Amino acid sequence: MKNKRGWLRVAEAFIGIVIITSVLIVVISQHPRGDSEEEIYKMERIILRQISLNDTMRQEVLDYNLTYLDNLLDDIVKGEIEIKNNEIIEDLSTFIRSINPPYWEYEIKICKIDNSVICALEDYKDTEVYADEILISADLETYSPRKLKLFMWRE
Repeated sequence: MKNKRGWLRVAEAFIGIVIITSVLIVVISQHPRGDSEEEIYKMERIILRQISLNDTMRQEVLDYNLTYLDNLLDDIVKGEIEIKNNEIIEDLSTFIRSINPPYWEYEIKICKIDNSVICALEDYKDTEVYADEILISADLETYSPRKLKLFMWRE
């Protein structure tokens, strides 16, 4: 009789450990590793700095055409400019994806440096969004300053 009670207590303890472990795994998986605000801004600064120091990416930012927003351009020209701009954004996104932690979503915007147009996210995000920007102003041949803005958030 005593041996059966001993096995029963061992089984109860084992089941208790399994339940506690399961609860911990569920709670931890729902809350991925948190980065501090300072770490996020540091990551954004590193990404923006590398883009500004890389001649190819820097030139792509300078080549980004902001005149497609004008209503004076015809639709065919607007379409061609938009295709080229999308290629530039995709090239920059490929680079960012290669160094950005996979649990962070991001969006990049290239804007004029004046305050005539707000450089903001396209869609509202119902979470904390971290933003940083850098000015890319010229190369040896071109002076067409642009503001490169990086938004990051956890999905």
